Amino acid sequence: MNNKEIIEDIKKHLTGINQVDIKYLNDQLKKYSKEKNDEVVYEIFTMIYKRLDPEALQKIHSQVESVQAKRIAEFTEAIKLYNNKEYAKSKEILLKLIDLFEKQFYMQKLNYYDFGEKIEGFIFCETPAKMDKMNIKFYPEPITRYLYYLAKIHHEENDDSLAAIDLEKSLAYNPRCIGNMLYLSIIYNNLNKNEEAFELLKEVLKYAYRKEQLASAYHLIGRYYQENQKYDIAIGCFLISNYYFENEDNYNAIMEITKVAGVIHFNGADDIVNTFKKYNLQHGVSERVIFTINDFIENSIDKMNYDTAEYLTKLAFELTNNNKYKVQLMKIKALRGVKNETR
Repeated sequence: MNNKEIIEDIKKHLTGINQVDIKYLNDQLKKYSKEKNDEVVYEIFTMIYKRLDPEALQKIHSQVESVQAKRIAEFTEAIKLYNNKEYAKSKEILLKLIDLFEKQFYMQKLNYYDFGEKIEGFIFCETPAKMDKMNIKFYPEPITRYLYYLAKIHHEENDDSLAAIDLEKSLAYNPRCIGNMLYLSIIYNNLNKNEEAFELLKEVLKYAYRKEQLASAYHLIGRYYQENQKYDIAIGCFLISNYYFENEDNYNAIMEITKVAGVIHFNGADDIVNTFKKYNLQHGVSERVIFTINDFIENSIDKMNYDTAEYLTKLAFELTNNNKYKVQLMKIKALRGVKNETR
């Protein structure tokens, strides 16, 4: 029998009497655990979980919370060791945490993600309707950050090939982790995978939701164009990077180009925008990101989830400086006041 048939056969033996079924399922759990059939084991575990009484569930939840707290404490220690340049000790803890994480039951199921911020999940799903349909679930551990720090250690050990593998793996758990994407682009450049780095940075532009992210991506893209002697778009990238977050590196890069190619003039903002169009490069914040933020703000207000609505509105204002979001914030605060009065 294949796994689907095994699971169906197990379900046929269930009686509807929880005490009897749990005993039977535990026997099956032992059997398929010995066979290391993770898919069947996960399904059996789920069936047992659904049949537990509230007291047993509470006991499991307490145990899980205790385990998670211990792992977070270990991760905090790993970061401390990394910051103290005790890389071997930090690496040992991280490898153990990653190994334990990957052995857990929910790793076998789809639609589990480790979004570090709400907005990352929203951008990944694009719309509230898609998010509901996808039935997104969240890992209880920061696996993306485990892998980020492991990549940093591998980089310190002069093994950027392994660092790249760590970061690529992390993006399976959080496909919209901008920090890891930016770091991976740098690692790709170290490995002379310049085209891969460039394509990844264009993806960052599509999904960036903070000015600092856009600034970093545009600076790195500017360096790519500078190395390829496309000086007009390189300067355009350094200028827009500096608009989002002022950085001396942008001025230095422009001076480097000026020494080689002379002064490159732009006839106003439209000329810069047209240069970006010429190279088919996104100019400024992604329209898709703004659309998604607006869609989820509206959805959050409809559901009276004012904390999320406020979080997204503040994010949108910081990203765009558009005063309409200031007005939106005032409306949300007023709606929250009405909600509190009706309780």
